[in-house]
Amino acid sequence: MTWLPTKLTIEEFEARVRAYPWAGHCTEFHPHHTADYKHTWRGAESIKAIRKFHMETRGFRDMAQHATLDPNGEIWLGRDWNWAPASANGFNPETGRHWNGTDNRDRPFMTEIFANFEGDATHEPDILEGKQRESLVRMIAAVQNHFALVPEAIRLHREMQATACPGKISKNDLISSVHTYRFNRDPGAITPPLV
Repeated sequence: MTWLPTKLTIEEFEARVRAYPWAGHCTEFHPHHTADYKHTWRGAESIKAIRKFHMETRGFRDMAQHATLDPNGEIWLGRDWNWAPASANGFNPETGRHWNGTDNRDRPFMTEIFANFEGDATHEPDILEGKQRESLVRMIAAVQNHFALVPEAIRLHREMQATACPGKISKNDLISSVHTYRFNRDPGAITPPLV
């Protein structure tokens, strides 16, 4: 059977999170960036290239991530959501468990944001803004709401391995945005955001 890239709007993603036949429990949300600049985005061709690289070069059984967030704020499906992602090597010293978790059991939900938030000698870093930022906040909120996680249940790649990924994204700003979004949607679900 031929694999085809599948694109969702943020509303379709949120509905999918609610209706998905989840096995096990997502414990936190892991955002990464692809390190490809936003201006290089080519839609389905970019998704195919990521998948090919992950499977043929990296040796993964599918894409590393459960979803890829494109520069336009749309979400492309990746690996089976009940599989552990290929988020980070090694073990969480707090739990003694692998950062990636276990298929059909406790594991993070991983997304790759198609952008380069680090920059290099010839390019300024991309900025997490607009529809891409809005969709990321809503993606995190959807997963956290479904699994009754706190807004702080976000872990950046650089917190698990020696990498700059995901570049200049501020974890505190992301947590604050998710907290505010979730509180505004359902004030009784979590405590008010700090002022």
